[in-house]
Amino acid sequence: MDDTPDMKAENLLPWGDTRIPYRPTIVRAKRRRFLIVSEGAETEPIYFKTFERILPSGTVNIEVCGTGRNTLSLVKEVSGIRAQKEKILGFTFDEVWAVFDKDSFKRENFDNAIHSCKAHRYGAAWSNECFEVWYLLHFNDRQTGLGREELFKLMEKEFHIKGYRRLKGEKGRTLHEGMAKHQNQGTAIKRAKKLFEALNPARKKPLEPPSRQNPCTTVYQLVEKLLACRPPEKN
Repeated sequence: MDDTPDMKAENLLPWGDTRIPYRPTIVRAKRRRFLIVSEGAETEPIYFKTFERILPSGTVNIEVCGTGRNTLSLVKEVSGIRAQKEKILGFTFDEVWAVFDKDSFKRENFDNAIHSCKAHRYGAAWSNECFEVWYLLHFNDRQTGLGREELFKLMEKEFHIKGYRRLKGEKGRTLHEGMAKHQNQGTAIKRAKKLFEALNPARKKPLEPPSRQNPCTTVYQLVEKLLACRPPEKN
């Protein structure tokens, strides 16, 4: 009778060889850390913070600061907010983004804010006319310009509610969290990308400055960055 222990062949080593048999190393994806500084104090913070919960645990850290500031003053505050947050949290952010709208601000202020983000190497998730353009693209492939009030009315139609502008508290939170998980998110990304690329052809100057690109939003670029933190699916 053979008393040799039953061992898998791939784990056997020659007699006298004291090396430890090879074991595959499990490489875990590095947690990506985002700082998102938004003009809006409620909608954007709720929306983007939701991604931290819906993405796999340990893949992303999202710090969102809603300032209530407009365009240029918002961008000027980003460096200070970043330094303060990194000191408190004890780590360095991988990416820093500013989120702001055109709204009724002067065209030159809006355009300069975008240029300032590029100069500081911040991401700029801007919307013209406002953040709700991004929401609208989940429902409607909008190609023509529209104002803030019209957007709010369209939101009320799509969400079957009244008073979108005044939507606060638990109802507002539920709506914005739901949009971060919306089933048409992929479609919205494609529509937003199509709008942006039509106005900003690759290797060419933009057809119009961002302040005149209505409707248009680059929020999809930040959303894509967040979704890219998901580990690749196993075949």
